[in-house]
Formats: sequence, C-alpha cells, structure tokens
Amino acid sequence: MQLHTARIFVRDLAGASRFYEEVLGLQLKADGREQGFCVFDAGPMRHADLGDGVAR
Repeated sequence: MQLHTARIFVRDLAGASRFYEEVLGLQLKADGREQGFCVFDAGPMRHADLGDGVAR
C-alpha cells in the first residue's frame, strides 16, 4: 500500500501553514486559505491541510 494524500484537520490554518512551510520546509502547492485548505508537497505524497471551517 502506498500513501498518496493525508488530510489533517486544524483549528488554526494560518499557523499550521506557517509551520509546514517555515519549520518543515514543505512547498505550498495550492493556497486555498480563503476556502479553508492548503496543499503541500511532501515528496511522493501530497499533504492537504483543511482549516477552520471544517475542524471542530
């Protein structure tokens, strides 16, 4: 089995996005912050963060 995508629900999308970019060094591939998500390139896997409107 190969993992291609991971979805992580967060309460603070702006803070999570900064962490993935600045601390982990992942490249932002799709900035959908106004729609409540971001997608980061994590090598062979795409990493999607879904933000404030979804997390509870």
